[in-house]
Amino acid sequence: MGKRAIILFSLPFIFLAGFYFYFFSYVNSRNRQRVIMLSLAQANLNTVFIEVAGGHLLEEGEENLEKFLTRLMKDKNVIYVAVEKKGKLIFWDSKFPGYLPIERKPSPRIFPSPIGSILEMKGEVEDGVYVYLGMDFSLLDEIKKRSFTNFLMVFTMLLLFSAFSIGYILYVNRLYSKKEKELLQEKQEKERFKELTLLASSLSHELKNPINNLYLALQLLERKLQKHEEKKYLERIRQEAKRLSQTVETHLSLIKLNPQMRRVGLRELIPAEASLNLHLDLEEGLEVKTDPRLFTLIISNILRNSREAGAKEVWVRTRGLRLEFEDDAGGVSPQELDLIFKPFYSGKREGTGIGLALVKRVAEALGIKIWAENGAHGLKIIMEFEDEDIDN
Repeated sequence: MGKRAIILFSLPFIFLAGFYFYFFSYVNSRNRQRVIMLSLAQANLNTVFIEVAGGHLLEEGEENLEKFLTRLMKDKNVIYVAVEKKGKLIFWDSKFPGYLPIERKPSPRIFPSPIGSILEMKGEVEDGVYVYLGMDFSLLDEIKKRSFTNFLMVFTMLLLFSAFSIGYILYVNRLYSKKEKELLQEKQEKERFKELTLLASSLSHELKNPINNLYLALQLLERKLQKHEEKKYLERIRQEAKRLSQTVETHLSLIKLNPQMRRVGLRELIPAEASLNLHLDLEEGLEVKTDPRLFTLIISNILRNSREAGAKEVWVRTRGLRLEFEDDAGGVSPQELDLIFKPFYSGKREGTGIGLALVKRVAEALGIKIWAENGAHGLKIIMEFEDEDIDN
């Protein structure tokens, strides 16, 4: 999944956030309008009441009207009252001394103030005489506040969900890319192994006939030579030819691996290495299910790699299902840890890069996981068996 796909996937979340923002604004605005319309309708009815009741009280005298308005001020929702006669205030009262925001504007009206929204009603109780009644309308402010709080909560949750979803997709995309890269590397390694196999097959085939001819030539020479010293040299040549023949046969057998699995003691599979001092720390009686010939080949190549790297000491130990080989050659760089098992890669000037690549291929054929780490003394190669493949 590329960047373009991620952007396309993210678009619905962006549209959803935008739609929610628009929808909230629209619904919130409609709700406020409904509250205001209902409040104004109720205020119109109250205005009629003010005009009728106020006119009746005024007929009995201005004092009665003022007493009535003073009693109204005891209501917690009433902010102020006032009586205007021919453009002049003849009476007023307010819960906030000095605060009387009346204006000669159409009534009823709703307006903001430092103490919150106010609903003002105005009734003409007599020609040129008006009564003003200011009511606490902070309910509208509360509606706005709660609406905004709810909007923030839902919008935040939407953003978090979108961020989590996009983050999860990016995480999955990274895993997918990593897996795709690993599969590509594995494919490339298989191609290189195929090349190695063809090379080994061709080389082994070309070597078999010369080695057979060498054996025949040695037999003819043995018949002609009589001196003991001369026969000793011939025997040495014979041994080297035999060793070369065995090496060719081994590599031919590796072209098509066909492991013959059986249980065998692990200690029996550790070959002696004359030039290395081996320190064995193996569990007593530990057995593994493997092909002894191929497994011994793995260990021989590991020890040979340590020897060629300049190691003098090698520690061989078991840790549960793991078998570890650690030498004292100083290890390798972190970058090389991912490369030492690749075909034709070698950190040594005269190395072929085949030994450890062969080790990994044979280990995988035997169902053994194998990897490398830098240990306390040098390179550590770790093999991990399946649970059913190891016994005490």
